[in-house]
Amino acid sequence: MKAPLILLSIISTFLFSCSSGASFDDKGENDSIFTVENITRQAMVAPQAALALLDSAEATSKMSIIDINGLRSMIYHNALDMSNVALVYANQVYSAAVDAHDTVAMIKSLKHLVGLNFIVSHYYQALNYANRGLELIADDDARSQAFFLLYVGHTKAETESVDAGLEYFDRSIDIYRQISEQSGRSGDADDYLYACMQKANVLQAANRFKDALAVLPLCNDAFEALTRCEDATPALIDHRRAELLSVSMIVYHQCGFESKATDCYMQYKATAHSKTPGGSDLVIPYLIASQQYDEALARLDIEQSWFAAKRDTVSEYYVNTVLASRLQCLKAKGQWPQALALSNRIKSLTDSIYKRENAHQMAEQSIIYKILLSGKTFAKKIN
Repeated sequence: MKAPLILLSIISTFLFSCSSGASFDDKGENDSIFTVENITRQAMVAPQAALALLDSAEATSKMSIIDINGLRSMIYHNALDMSNVALVYANQVYSAAVDAHDTVAMIKSLKHLVGLNFIVSHYYQALNYANRGLELIADDDARSQAFFLLYVGHTKAETESVDAGLEYFDRSIDIYRQISEQSGRSGDADDYLYACMQKANVLQAANRFKDALAVLPLCNDAFEALTRCEDATPALIDHRRAELLSVSMIVYHQCGFESKATDCYMQYKATAHSKTPGGSDLVIPYLIASQQYDEALARLDIEQSWFAAKRDTVSEYYVNTVLASRLQCLKAKGQWPQALALSNRIKSLTDSIYKRENAHQMAEQSIIYKILLSGKTFAKKIN
């Protein structure tokens, strides 16, 4: 299991109206069911019903097409795991914003496109959209500038070299720091912390642990800024402390500072987040790296039980991360019969995942074909 990257989530509500105006038509009708907020709530429990509601909203002009397609994109990505369909709708949002000369909507849709393309590893396209965003934003839109710079750094680190991306990480971090200092809001401090930790994670993933070590004081500064925010909830602070400690402990370990790594681990165990399944996921890379295999297996037991009860065990993450980590521990402990049995199970699940993925991709392509057939076209390409 590699050290986890703390990834930025896709904007769950597509910024509660991608358009610069209201979410309703020009007639001023405000049907309570045809709102971004209501459909977002519906999508969490019944995504197909939410999509049907959006079809009705489009047929009756109850919402702007920008909001409708933005919500469709969000639902297909977050609820239905169909990122390619989500990209089709996200491109349509951008196209509609361009046609309407709506700069605000263009910038919001570009953020969505950057995030989606990065998640599905379309790095060059993500870089293209991020650079377009930097061209569009106003001089005083510091938050958008920091966002796009961060993703330029990410994409350059993936497509060129880590060094090529570092300048953009640093520029983004500096802007987020200034915003956080000026506003005192937890959301801004959280963005500052996120950018710092992303830089540390990218360096760590490239095995540049000494460089990552040099970033930890900046991460700690950002975390302290978050704790000083009056609107920061205890749950948010606890979660971010756990994430920061999980990054710190493995960096300290790889740099040979075992006492500091152990201290971080003990502090981590005192957090509420460490007692959740997600908390186990954060700490397993350190436990394996430091050869604490029994503790790692105990944590993996918790995570596997949670997956069996709440999630899908026929998934790439479960096989390639959870089971692969267990296999690594069993081999390290010399438990070869158990390791062989688990290897066979991984092979069987991998075959099942392959078949499921093929069916899933066919379903996606069928939906995309219907979208195009109905006259909904892809967005204007960015030169």
